[in-house]
Amino acid sequence: PFPNPALHHLDYWPGTIVLPLPIQAAFQNVTGWWDERIWLLLAGVAVFILLRWLLPGSAGRMAAVAFFLIPGHSLLAVLGDNDLPMIGLLLAATLAIARRRFVPAAIIIGLAIATKQTALIALPVLVGWGFANGITWRSLPRYAGLAAIPVAALIAPFVAWDASAFVRDTVLYNVGSGGEAYPIQGIGLSSWLLQAGIIHGARDAFPFLLIQLPLVIAAWVLGWRWLRHHRLAADAMLWMGLAFFVFLFARLVAVRGEPAELEVAASAA
Repeated sequence: PFPNPALHHLDYWPGTIVLPLPIQAAFQNVTGWWDERIWLLLAGVAVFILLRWLLPGSAGRMAAVAFFLIPGHSLLAVLGDNDLPMIGLLLAATLAIARRRFVPAAIIIGLAIATKQTALIALPVLVGWGFANGITWRSLPRYAGLAAIPVAALIAPFVAWDASAFVRDTVLYNVGSGGEAYPIQGIGLSSWLLQAGIIHGARDAFPFLLIQLPLVIAAWVLGWRWLRHHRLAADAMLWMGLAFFVFLFARLVAVRGEPAELEVAASAA
């Protein structure tokens, strides 16, 4: 048995901790206590509402219900799974782009990236979705700069504090590089390689990015081609979910259920 990785690594980007602080402070001021799952509950409510807005009518109702009925999701949320805030931000950005509110969309995308680095997997799909809704190559740098502001504001202080530790914990640890890797668990490709003896230990380093990058790049390219001719929000959600799937399946699928990122594709479908 391994010691709890949380005792040695904080593998998420700062938005996971920083964004709920205003709500935490207000809640504690009124009630005198706080549980981080309150923030996750609010994020879950936001995801439910956003799915209804993105997919009007019965499709939205079914997607919203399906998102929270996928096996394992409820247990993960109860245990403090932190995917929901990032998923909520990505869905909010998708909605803002659909309504051609590109400035808020850029800021929201920046907050999503600063909250959890896996939001970067959805970024190329969101850019393609933006082009489908009126963003041009000429205006893209402006919106990219706006997205970079919240990322820099939240991440820069921690990089300045200890850049080496930040990279080790939030990058190398997650992708299976460095002296210690995120422990392999669940039913992903990494688990199969472990069972086959190709990887000898659940925390051994392995170049997963060499497998993940070609797969996710293919998903991005296909998504861009698809979004040129299919311009529904469900299409953007579907390709974000597929990009999450091919990237995360090569490294990790949670042992108690699918990460919430994968549920985006399921609910969109």
